[in-house]
Amino acid sequence: MRTRSLRPEALRKYRTGLFIETGTNAGHGVAVALAVGFPRVRSVEADPAHYARAVARFAGDDRVQIELDESVPF
Repeated sequence: MRTRSLRPEALRKYRTGLFIETGTNAGHGVAVALAVGFPRVRSVEADPAHYARAVARFAGDDRVQIELDESVPF
């Protein structure tokens, strides 16, 4: 079983005004960043299926911006 490596306590320690993530996947990192109080979250996902799932998950949350792209141009 794969464990999630992004821990809330680590994000709290380095909280700023913007959380940036590459590889959205199901949105775990986005959810953790929001839970610890990041006011804005940007994430990029290259896989269209993961992207669609994450966009649906955070639809209506103006704090979240998810892009369908590769990490390098992001």
